[in-house]
Amino acid sequence: MKGKTRCETEFFDCKSLAKDNPSENEKMFMEEFLEVREALPTGAIQWPNISYSWCNRRCRCTCLWIFALVLVLVAFAFILLFKEMNDSVTAGASPSVLCAPPEDAPDFEMVVDD
Repeated sequence: MKGKTRCETEFFDCKSLAKDNPSENEKMFMEEFLEVREALPTGAIQWPNISYSWCNRRCRCTCLWIFALVLVLVAFAFILLFKEMNDSVTAGASPSVLCAPPEDAPDFEMVVDD
């Protein structure tokens, strides 16, 4: 901000010449030139003037932390559930497990003869 103020005071025609440049007109937003100002420091915010009370902010914060904790716990439970399902499917489909022959399967000799 100090540099901008110094430039505008030392070069009196700086602002008017910048607006006449066609490339500067492309930087317009809704027929206005945007200005950048410094943000207020967080200590300057007057919390009593904000529409949420201290109790309301604490309640929202607590509810969000509880929701996040529940979400993490549910995700962990699903991980354990799917791991158990994966282990059971893997154990049932491993090559060391022999499948029982079906009761109504034809004999080998009958298949070869046909």
